[in-house]
Parts: sequence; structure tokens; C-alpha cells
Amino acid sequence: QCNQIIQKLTLADLDRILYDGKGFYVYLILDYGKFFYCGNHEQISILDKIRLFNQLKHTFYNNLKQGNWLMEYIVNRLTILQNTKQVFSFFF
Repeated sequence: QCNQIIQKLTLADLDRILYDGKGFYVYLILDYGKFFYCGNHEQISILDKIRLFNQLKHTFYNNLKQGNWLMEYIVNRLTILQNTKQVFSFFF
């Protein structure tokens, strides 16, 4: 089922998932700043740096502990378009 969903994605859909917000503001983390991209690529790159340098007290982790804001941001951004909504629904 995952392969079927991925095969239906266009380049615009992939851009939306990884980078573009199309009307959404970039996510803001206090004591860190705004994300450069709206998409999931930004979160992955931050998590890579945290993992690489074992930064368990990084402000990104603090933000995750404080509530579901990041998850709600991702959900709201991806469920607007049908193709990206299908990707989201596969994982959740």
C-alpha cells in the first residue's frame, strides 16, 4: 500500500512534504528560531545534528516535550492536499 501511495506522488507533492509550506508560516522554536523550510526536511536535519553530537538538551527536544504543537503543524500542513493527505494517513 505504501508503494502505491508513493507512486502517485508528483514532484510538487514531494516538494510539499519535504520543503514547501504553501501558505503556512515556518515553524518557530523558542531559543532556536524559525525553521528555514516548512517541510519535514528541516526536522530531519535538526534531528540528525542532535543525534550526531548527542545533544539531548537541545531546544528541539524541549519543544517536543512541551506539547503536540509540531505534530499539529505537520498534520495541518499535510492534510490540505489529497496526495499528501494519503501519505499522512498511511503513517498515522
